[in-house]
Amino acid sequence: MTVPNWIIWGALAVAGLYILVLLTGSIFIWIRAFHSVADVKFFDIFAMRFRKTDPSLIVDNLILLKDNEIIDIDLADLENHHLGGGNVDNVVLAIIHASKSNLVLDWKAVTAYDFAGRDIFQIVTSAIQSGNLNELEPLLK
Repeated sequence: MTVPNWIIWGALAVAGLYILVLLTGSIFIWIRAFHSVADVKFFDIFAMRFRKTDPSLIVDNLILLKDNEIIDIDLADLENHHLGGGNVDNVVLAIIHASKSNLVLDWKAVTAYDFAGRDIFQIVTSAIQSGNLNELEPLLK
């Protein structure tokens, strides 16, 4: 028993359409990264989709970090934190807020606080606003 040609062509068309949709979404994210200061390869964006990571979330936060001249955090750090269940937006905003106050936070310490369920952005914001920087001592580099 042979499979009719139209079934084979139909399956190939569906698979091709699926790959085209993945590529199209990845291309737009890559263009956004290309026009910023973030160094992101197209393959990395494409591979994130297969690892069940939101590439838009990761790339947008990387662009925010690079725009604020925070260069010691890379794409892999952000993706690993996201895959671990962390709140990437919150951590990135906390690091940026601290850097604007001339504080350098340690990535591992900040992500550990985030994984512990603490609102790291709120901790950093309240410490800076109150002037009590002793609260941030465990987070500083």
